[in-house]
Amino acid sequence: GNIGYVTENDAGAYVSDEEPELIAETIADWLADPERLQTMSENARRLAKPDAALQIARRICDGLLDLGVELKEVKASDFQSSNREKLLERKEKRQARRRADGEGNQVCEPADE
Repeated sequence: GNIGYVTENDAGAYVSDEEPELIAETIADWLADPERLQTMSENARRLAKPDAALQIARRICDGLLDLGVELKEVKASDFQSSNREKLLERKEKRQARRRADGEGNQVCEPADE
């Protein structure tokens, strides 16, 4: 997970929140060694993925939108054929947009009414 990623890349350290003395000691060590602190800071900036949570949320949202379309398709008999076609077109447009944007840049938009 993130702890291993941060520690293995020398961008920080893990200290349990149940050990406040060790947290204080770790911070004091960093503050006493500005060069090490600078190196860890540079490593953290290099590794940063500030849009990661947004990308994950978009991926989940897109999946839910597709699932909604698919669930509606199951009940296609409840829809006129023109409505079913609209649902399928929306799904195809979202999938094409995702392919064009690349996997990491999915766009989550509600279906048109």
